[in-house]
Amino acid sequence: MKKYLLLFLLSSLVFQAKTQDVHFSQIHASPIFLNPAMTGLFNQDLRFIANYKNQWINTGANFNTICLSADGRIASLGKMANLNIGFIAFSDAAGDLSYRQTNIQVPISVNLNFGKQRSSNKHLLSLGIQNGLFHQNADLSKIVAFDSEPLIGSLFTTNKFQYDLSYGLVWNTIIQNKHSFYLGFSQSHLNSPQVNTSDLNQADYLHSKLLVHGGADISFANEKQAILPSWIITSQGPHREFLSGLYYRINLSSKVKNQVSNAIYFGAWARWYAIKSYNSGFDALITSLRYDHKNVSISASYDFTLSKLTLANRAQGGAELSLIYALEINKKKKTNKVVYCPKF
Repeated sequence: MKKYLLLFLLSSLVFQAKTQDVHFSQIHASPIFLNPAMTGLFNQDLRFIANYKNQWINTGANFNTICLSADGRIASLGKMANLNIGFIAFSDAAGDLSYRQTNIQVPISVNLNFGKQRSSNKHLLSLGIQNGLFHQNADLSKIVAFDSEPLIGSLFTTNKFQYDLSYGLVWNTIIQNKHSFYLGFSQSHLNSPQVNTSDLNQADYLHSKLLVHGGADISFANEKQAILPSWIITSQGPHREFLSGLYYRINLSSKVKNQVSNAIYFGAWARWYAIKSYNSGFDALITSLRYDHKNVSISASYDFTLSKLTLANRAQGGAELSLIYALEINKKKKTNKVVYCPKF
């Protein structure tokens, strides 16, 4: 009986590894984590992003997620195209056994601008591919049992390194130099890397994930205020998810070169989920506050649980923080400096 209990507890690690990828609620603050085609889609030279999420504090499966990323343009490809590269370091730890996934990813993208800068209507197409490695491990010494169990060491391998491949594309259009709309698609884990941690399960693979996302920046007549709707649809194995909501932006100063330089945002999103042959419903309500000042953006949000998990965590989903800093290195260089990029 004891052996079956231990194997059941250990198999929970395998189940966790095969379920959905970790996601951030702040769509605007994790662009290259969301889609490799978003790499380089900004109007400075370098961009640094830090994301932190602490989820389900009141349960035994508490998640702590940290993501650090950087991206920028490395070369011009003709007059209207750029080559971009990025770097993502991601770590997610959960549960009493400190089950951890660590990802190192390198996205590369090419974006093509269509339409003259003086034209009021502009378009952009970006194609991206991402290569990387992810590592899994768990601290089995934290298992509490009646006595030592030799099966643990022989049946479970707690360290795995796997190659991971993803790709994506993004289309963006700017209308009358005032409104912008974007639509993107990505497929993660294209090679379905193996994720089993037990020799009893020799054919466990990470499900490929399909993601479609979009959004807009729609300014009011005086351009002092705007709404920024955004949405994401994901499908991974038996899991489906839909996230939709918007930011309401108030510009605190005039635009500089058609860019918002000082603004405050208030936002809310709702997340709906479905698990095949199981159940579906609303998962969370997300509220967010954001402040932009020149090349710095700071955001804070909170997920209020709406699903049956409220019985365990008393509707306390989790907090999320993000910081974005865009740096302009060579102000004199004008070649391909402007990118017709999406606005968040």
